[in-house]
Amino acid sequence: MVSRGRSTNAPRPCLLRFLSLLAALLTAGVPASQAASTPNLNYLSPLTTRPDLAKPYPAHPRRAARQLLAAEASAVAFLHGVASGDPGVDYTTYPYAATAILWTKGTPASDLPGSIVVNFAVASDEGMNDVVMSGSTLTSSAVDFTVKVTVGGLQLGGQFYYYQFSDEAGNVKSPVGRLKTLQQGDVSHVRFAVVSCSNVPAGYFNVYQSVASQDVDLVLHLGDYIYEYKSGEFGTGFAAVDPSRAPQPDRDLVTLSDYRTRHAQYKTDEGAQAAHAKHTWVAVWDDHDFADNAWAGGAANHNPATEGSWAARKSAAMQAYFEYMPVGQVDPTDPARIFRSFNFGSLVHLTMLDARVYGRQIQVDDPTFPGVNNTAAQLAVATSPGRTILGDYQEQYLYAQLDQSRAVTWKVIGQQVVLGQFLTRGRPELGITPVINFDAWDGYADNRDRILAKLQAENMDNVVFLSGDTHSSIANDLPRFAYPGGYCATRDAAACAYDPATGAGSLAVEFLTTAVSSPSSIETFYGPGGPGTAAEQVAQVLTPVFQQDNPHQRYLEWNSKGYVILDLTPERAQGTYCYVSTVFSKSFTTSCAASLTTKSGANHLELQVNGVPVPVQSPGAPPPASAPAPVLGPTPPASEVPGTAPAPGPSEETSTPTPTATGASPGPAPGSTQSDQTPTPTPTATGATAGPPPGNGESGQSPTPTPRATGGPGPAPAPAPGALCDPQSEKPNQALAQGALALQLRGALERR
Repeated sequence: MVSRGRSTNAPRPCLLRFLSLLAALLTAGVPASQAASTPNLNYLSPLTTRPDLAKPYPAHPRRAARQLLAAEASAVAFLHGVASGDPGVDYTTYPYAATAILWTKGTPASDLPGSIVVNFAVASDEGMNDVVMSGSTLTSSAVDFTVKVTVGGLQLGGQFYYYQFSDEAGNVKSPVGRLKTLQQGDVSHVRFAVVSCSNVPAGYFNVYQSVASQDVDLVLHLGDYIYEYKSGEFGTGFAAVDPSRAPQPDRDLVTLSDYRTRHAQYKTDEGAQAAHAKHTWVAVWDDHDFADNAWAGGAANHNPATEGSWAARKSAAMQAYFEYMPVGQVDPTDPARIFRSFNFGSLVHLTMLDARVYGRQIQVDDPTFPGVNNTAAQLAVATSPGRTILGDYQEQYLYAQLDQSRAVTWKVIGQQVVLGQFLTRGRPELGITPVINFDAWDGYADNRDRILAKLQAENMDNVVFLSGDTHSSIANDLPRFAYPGGYCATRDAAACAYDPATGAGSLAVEFLTTAVSSPSSIETFYGPGGPGTAAEQVAQVLTPVFQQDNPHQRYLEWNSKGYVILDLTPERAQGTYCYVSTVFSKSFTTSCAASLTTKSGANHLELQVNGVPVPVQSPGAPPPASAPAPVLGPTPPASEVPGTAPAPGPSEETSTPTPTATGASPGPAPGSTQSDQTPTPTPTATGATAGPPPGNGESGQSPTPTPRATGGPGPAPAPAPGALCDPQSEKPNQALAQGALALQLRGALERR
């Protein structure tokens, strides 16, 4: 009997579509159940305490297949680039296989009520001809149309693979990205690019463009991938020159929508897209990924009265970060945890920590800190026993990683804030009041000492700390530091013995990378640095001060923008500081001049500039210790727009800093790397041309003696920062009269 309706023998449209999808998957060599059920990790909740943040997602391949068939077939654009991250090892297979996370965002042609299908493929060649695996996944407005999948079955050993996303029909394709798998076994060489503090309205991401051209195994981002500020706040001045850099949305970030919009803006930057596409990343967050000076239970830049609960804001920031960054959940039972580790065979064990929001206690100078309103009391709390920046669980995790990696040559620890002592006791003759940064490890001295004490007691060598946050370049030897009430001050002073000339007593080393674009603590008040600028001259005054008060400091450069290349072999670990000539023009050069090396087993740094060893210079006797006091006075910042901060003093001459073992800008390396474009003068708000940016070697002026803080022959002296720090100074200098008010270094250090 023939049915009057549709023939029972005719395939139904839904079935045809399913068979077509199945055939495509089988042709690609991927089991249908695997491809149809590839989970989009962004549907997971970033907080176990907020299960409501998880998005409904298929838990079974058959259900996933039905959802794929029901998804909207709509045009998708890939406007935010591609990224790979968190390379790993799948120990459930034999031989072991490599894994990685792939990320993109698919922007639908129109608002969709449902989900969309995004395909992905991994190939052994850049032309995407030799596809080794492929699959499909879902995304929707529930996760802001972001896609994050784990791919596996790849070869270990530092193998390059290429990947690409496409719409369901395969007609619209993303850019091609490249990933690199972990090295395993007997490894002889590993290179990292270390970056932090990328701020769109502070300048172009030329640093990312430069990093994209480097030959590295991994990019390590140490936090402040985004900034939460609205226009007119910290680091937003360059948007006056290029309005396309204005923060989106133009308000302080509070809601999930706010953080998503800001992350999406950063992912459209061409420099960020280039670095993400070229290299695999491992990233952790810092305070501005949430709010300025965040800690576990709040932030200095959070007002519950006007911005709601900190818990809600923190979870919104975490969710957006997980949605937009190629990072995976470390522990399904603790999704807010971002600290994790990676192993590069016998050579490197990398541990990435969260020294910001996981277990950090409140900063003692936080406006809401109870009962502390003077520096003596602050210092007593900051150095009190048991104080923690990591939290007990994470601290024990770090110790376990150190114990488990004893057989590995280099133990590399990435975290957010400067670990070595970074303070000054002040110089009354210069008007510099004492400065201590309570947001860094100086504000959690006992936690730092516990870690260094473990290294000392157990004779652990070859520990390298990586830090960011400060917007300056610093390299430190790490002895145990004496502090009031601490072990070395009350029980065993010899435990803190340190010889700057030989490095004896140093237990580890630290490389602190400068910013991608954010202004330094000096630039915040004096405008952009560069030869002849106020910021550069103030830096030259402050460098010897910090050199004397921090004799473990092997290198200090205040204002340049750049990154660190950490190059590791069985014999040595070498950190090279690379700087771009400007972040105010897309035409730039890159110079890599200063390198510091620690030999295996030495635990201290040796400086070279342009390949020439620089001997350690005696820092001299530090001044008598005095209790740190807050820097007082008004803080109206100089404009952050290039060219608006005048150089102090009547002299128009500039000076080329001479490298020292602990400070001063290194200047350009011979044969600086040239970008594809010819460098152009730095733009200014008024159309004038600013002086040459630091590190490009194009000032056209002969080096002159370094300006001195007091009189004598040579060019006009640099301004003593006294009048700039202390409004009670009886001798305000010309820079003050010109409007460069209030250095307030501590405040600047903490508002990064």
